[in-house]
Amino acid sequence: MKTLLTFLLLASVSCYGKKVYTLSKNDFIYQFRDTTNLLQVHCINEKGLKVWLHTTAQTILVAKMQESREKKLILYKVTLKGDAIEAIEYNVWIPSKKIISINIDSVHSFEIEKNGFQEYERPYFSLDSARALLKFKNDSLANAYTGGEEFVIYMKEKNNPAADTIAIIENACYHLKFKDGNDAEFGVVYKITKDSISVSNRFNEAIAKRDKKEYRIYNYAISDLAELSVFRFKGQKFRTLKFTDYDILVSTVPKADHGCPCWFSLVRYNGEVYFYRYWRTENGFAGISEQNGRPIWLER
Repeated sequence: MKTLLTFLLLASVSCYGKKVYTLSKNDFIYQFRDTTNLLQVHCINEKGLKVWLHTTAQTILVAKMQESREKKLILYKVTLKGDAIEAIEYNVWIPSKKIISINIDSVHSFEIEKNGFQEYERPYFSLDSARALLKFKNDSLANAYTGGEEFVIYMKEKNNPAADTIAIIENACYHLKFKDGNDAEFGVVYKITKDSISVSNRFNEAIAKRDKKEYRIYNYAISDLAELSVFRFKGQKFRTLKFTDYDILVSTVPKADHGCPCWFSLVRYNGEVYFYRYWRTENGFAGISEQNGRPIWLER
């Protein structure tokens, strides 16, 4: 009786939240050729829509074979080498690490069984097309920095000649404060001349709105700069640098010397493209973007 109850409990748990997706043979071959540990697979959901499905260790690939036979495989260990599907066979009772081999010609279709309390499917997008668009966008940015010159503001610490020089460049982001009290947080430097600077008060309008600020572009003389705050990743704090403690030099340099300070990055699981800019920190530049009105960053 106890064994029967255990069996029924396991059966009910394994079926709870279960969903079945279909995967064509051509899509299987395209995605699994010489590849293991796929984090997502595109397939057809129960509504007939093509989706990206996030996979876990509990995701099962069902190989439908001739004569109504089928093999259940642990999906994230599946690969296709030549004509052989290699994988670990799924067994709910006795977990195994033994690799089995199935000839692809003996399989006529596939299904994916997803068990769990949360769904991880997302609308389908072409990863190849997204990558092509990403490359085109980044190449366009890089081409703009292969020639020409621009002004750069250099800050050299007066009482510490050995300290690194800090550069303020166009199209990068800084936390700046001016002598009249106005400040820029993640402000984008749009233009530098020999005696002036043009910078936004926030990274973009979405962040300004979240901060309950009117998005503005400030135009100041370089002599009006008062402070530069740089982020310290250790302790998650800022260190304030006063311009009066620095010798300020403005000079023109080839754009190619520092390269393009902005780029596009692809989120592989949903095809979204984020636009990043350099953001000055205590340890050099990090990348800053915006998501849902919040700044997000990654080390570049």
